[in-house]
Amino acid sequence: MTILLNLFVSVVLTTVLVPPFMKVGRRVGMVDVPDARKVHSGIIPRTGGLAILVGALIPLVFLLPLSRLVCGVLLGGGMLLVLGIVDDSRDLDHRWKFLGQVVAAVAALAVSGLRFHSLGELWPGVDFRCGSFGFPLAVFFLVATTNLINLADGLDGLAGGICLLIFFSSGALAFFNRDLQTLVLCVCMTGAIIGFLRYNAHPAVVFLGDTGSMFLGFMVGYTMLSLSQQETAYHPVLILYLIGVPVIDTMTVMLQRLAERRPLFEPDKRHLHHKLLKLGLKHHQAVIAIYGTQLALIILGLTLSPYEDYLVAAAYVAVIGACVAFLFFYGRIIRERPGPAGAPSEHSAGLYIVALRNGAARIMSFGLLAGLWIFYLAAPVWIRPVPEDIGVYSIIFAAALLLARFVKHGLLEITTRVAAYFAGVYYIVTLELGTNPMMWAPAQGRLLTYLFAVIALFYCGYLVISYEKMPIVTMDYLLLSAVALVFFFPSDFIREYHVHRIALMIMLMFLAFELVLYKLRNRMDVLIGGMLTSLGLNFAMAFWPWII
Repeated sequence: MTILLNLFVSVVLTTVLVPPFMKVGRRVGMVDVPDARKVHSGIIPRTGGLAILVGALIPLVFLLPLSRLVCGVLLGGGMLLVLGIVDDSRDLDHRWKFLGQVVAAVAALAVSGLRFHSLGELWPGVDFRCGSFGFPLAVFFLVATTNLINLADGLDGLAGGICLLIFFSSGALAFFNRDLQTLVLCVCMTGAIIGFLRYNAHPAVVFLGDTGSMFLGFMVGYTMLSLSQQETAYHPVLILYLIGVPVIDTMTVMLQRLAERRPLFEPDKRHLHHKLLKLGLKHHQAVIAIYGTQLALIILGLTLSPYEDYLVAAAYVAVIGACVAFLFFYGRIIRERPGPAGAPSEHSAGLYIVALRNGAARIMSFGLLAGLWIFYLAAPVWIRPVPEDIGVYSIIFAAALLLARFVKHGLLEITTRVAAYFAGVYYIVTLELGTNPMMWAPAQGRLLTYLFAVIALFYCGYLVISYEKMPIVTMDYLLLSAVALVFFFPSDFIREYHVHRIALMIMLMFLAFELVLYKLRNRMDVLIGGMLTSLGLNFAMAFWPWII
């Protein structure tokens, strides 16, 4: 539960820091101006990476002792922070930027002690040990991942979403391996990215900037080394699947530039997301397609991980080679396509049918709200006694919600979301696992299942019946991707911790709450009242469980 609380701290901290950093970015000139190569319009601050860096590193320092691993993160991240701020403000030459990345990688690895010890059994019976080449190879790998994510940062939510999938899957692997330090790294990074993506989903109001994309790439490489090169580590080949899409994109672009005899580091519009846009996909469709490809590669790696290294490596070379070859040759013949035809025709049903469906949709939305209210208000009483630390966090979230309601209205929706997700995830995990001895163990699973079945019925019913088009952001697809990854976890872990049921209920809670929040966006006090009551019950059940 401590890990979960720190996840929420990272989310909240990053969410709160993004707006003030945006103002600072506009004042000091850290903004992205559109040009012929970029797909956005308007001047947008490039300070999202600053919020991610602070939002991830502060919880990390408080959660972990200052070990060599943590000190390496702080040193490398601090050096990239300075390099990124200068680059975002003055557009450094790529040679100076590359030199700064090398220096940061060398410093971080020297302090942490991370390096490549082995590349695995890449040939039957032969373990490729790195020896004295382990350190320079680690430096090369860290600089490579730093630039892989930097090059992938081309559409709203793209680089952040890819990294979210990487850190989520890496955190799961670290959890299975009982690797606390790597797990905490992944949890803090995951929370910070979630807080940032709410501002970066299309249409974005803030960008990562080179500060953010380099820091994300650095942390991806650092995490991969920690995951694969420490004691009881995973096979090194597996980490290549976790960074699959950035590798495919970079290799394709470099091959095309070589074939055209152009500078390797000259910016252009030949990246994977540019090709998808040329195919006629809309912005969010291109992002979702890349998310799906990244998810498929991660799932493939998890599926093949029990096999020998040389088989996993051969499969990787075959899959990545096929993708790169296809994109390379297809990218040379792709042409601009006209946009889609005119808007779809309007609905032609009779007025009676329209009124009937609108009435049924209102009933469904009311039932959905009632189901969520029952869940949030009954769970604290059901769980009691609530742990005292949960009670303290609950009263803090309640105070933040009240403050946003009466002082800073611009943060009201975000604060409501964070409070709802904090309480909802805690309720679902605790009720499903039955960790509280005072709960009704035989009946609790059935009651929770029935309640969420009713919520699912009202949610799906509204989507089918209503004429209203619901806004779906790329974060929603990332949540679905995370749930899909759960089905590829080890079977004994899934059975012991009820992972399938917990993941599905969290996903449904998230989607249902987003729908209710959208419907009540002009009547937020209805939701705020329910959340304040739920958080207040948490606080009361933590210190005075005998009240009810």
